[in-house]
Amino acid sequence: MLLGGMLLTMIVSLLIRGGEGLRFGLTLLWLLPPVLLLLRRRERVKSGVSGIPSTGDGSVPDVHFSDVAANEEALESMCDLVSFIQSPEKYSRFGARIPRGVLLYGAPGTGKTLLARALAGEAGVPFFAVNGADFVEMYVGVGASRVRALFQKARKAGAMIPFVKQDMRQLHLHRQMDAVLCTNDGVNYLRSEDELRQFFQAAHRVLREGGGLFLDLSTPYKLRRVLGNHFIGDEDENIAYLWQNRYHEQQNCVEMNLAIFVRQEGETYLRIGEQQRQYAHTAETLGTLLHECGFTDVAVFGDKHMEAPGEKECRWFVAARKPLGGAEV
Repeated sequence: MLLGGMLLTMIVSLLIRGGEGLRFGLTLLWLLPPVLLLLRRRERVKSGVSGIPSTGDGSVPDVHFSDVAANEEALESMCDLVSFIQSPEKYSRFGARIPRGVLLYGAPGTGKTLLARALAGEAGVPFFAVNGADFVEMYVGVGASRVRALFQKARKAGAMIPFVKQDMRQLHLHRQMDAVLCTNDGVNYLRSEDELRQFFQAAHRVLREGGGLFLDLSTPYKLRRVLGNHFIGDEDENIAYLWQNRYHEQQNCVEMNLAIFVRQEGETYLRIGEQQRQYAHTAETLGTLLHECGFTDVAVFGDKHMEAPGEKECRWFVAARKPLGGAEV
């Protein structure tokens, strides 16, 4: 669902330097360009997987690895963490660095939240969850109070996950990070090479030496040929939507206008309107600016594979590294 979209850039303290193992401390960072977006509507009652409730309020989930199917490789990796969580002293006694978390990355509906709940259930520890829609009062209807209450409960349980709300082009953090992730088309909301440069320079500043920058974005092909100059409409008994797109060649952007009509009592409808623009950036531009801003090992991959993107690829995944001993830009 479009409904705006919130630019969520996750600043992840994920050690990616070779030979040093895995260390993870998570800071979720809201980065706001001039356009405010919405991520996903929160799931109200059930996760849709095996009928298991989507609880994340700090209770110990009644979910286990036996409830997870198909993703054997990820499940095997998660199983190794149960011992770390339950008996950290067994590893620290030998000087081992205890993993502080795991980054689960993938498309919606692929079982990331279920897998995280299963890990908490196996280890017998509290599980906390929050998503982008919790921060948008006009859509979830409860405002920031629920988020504050959840964070207070997490802090009492010994979990500290800071959220920072900043402009992604003027990023300043209290400490450097090992990785910066900009997801959900965040880069597509930057209008020009100058704004891209500002973001890349800011990401370079907050990264430790050897840290990585990871992006995913919609390609020029998708914006021009898939989304651009198209009209989509649908309806059922309780909701209808009209989605009109127009591609502007001179500005290299697609303008998206969305109207949603939700049936209310008394045969009336609530209209939710949304308008936004996404800008197309070429792979050559991204690579040039990343190198200009001090990054090395720049690579562009296609959608869900570790190969060079094809001509009609709809999404790109970009990785770059801040070199060891690199000067600030």
